[in-house]
Amino acid sequence: MGCFGYICKGCRTPINGDCFIGGEKCVLIHFRHGKEIGRVEGHYDEYGRVIEQEGWPETERYRGYGDGINGHSAICDSEFSLTDSFLRLRELRIYNEREMDYFQFIVAIKLELREAHGFDEAERIWETLESDGTLERNFATLPIPVREQYSGTVAWHSKCYAQASPEAQADLTPSDTDPDQSWRRIRNRYK
Repeated sequence: MGCFGYICKGCRTPINGDCFIGGEKCVLIHFRHGKEIGRVEGHYDEYGRVIEQEGWPETERYRGYGDGINGHSAICDSEFSLTDSFLRLRELRIYNEREMDYFQFIVAIKLELREAHGFDEAERIWETLESDGTLERNFATLPIPVREQYSGTVAWHSKCYAQASPEAQADLTPSDTDPDQSWRRIRNRYK
């Protein structure tokens, strides 16, 4: 498993980690279908866990490799495999009133081009759209599917969580992932 990280729900900055000494202090909340399943607080280890649980039996660790509801597989299912998995939904868009991923989108566009222009002309148009990045840009501008409740992980810096209102703390809209995988300098204000 590679390093990954989350964006704090409070300050909207990354929760930076360190797998050897622990990173920024955080609260991680696992939830499914809008209901909390488990939580942990401690210093982020770059792998969805906290350093304070190092050495615990895997079956007891938050995102450990046991079969429990807060094990790695169960949390990954919540984040990516369910119909309301927030991170899965972030990869989908709504096109022609249907939820689809990028591959489904390009198939739909190709079929539309063939229907409107015939095979040969559609192929010429397709090559242009694909080579200049138009397809990717158009897909990115489409709306992301929304659910009333989600499954996934809510992540906060402990400091931000403590300062948040009870309403903000109760909001289980998941955190975005950190594109830099929590690989930044550990900031003193979040230790």
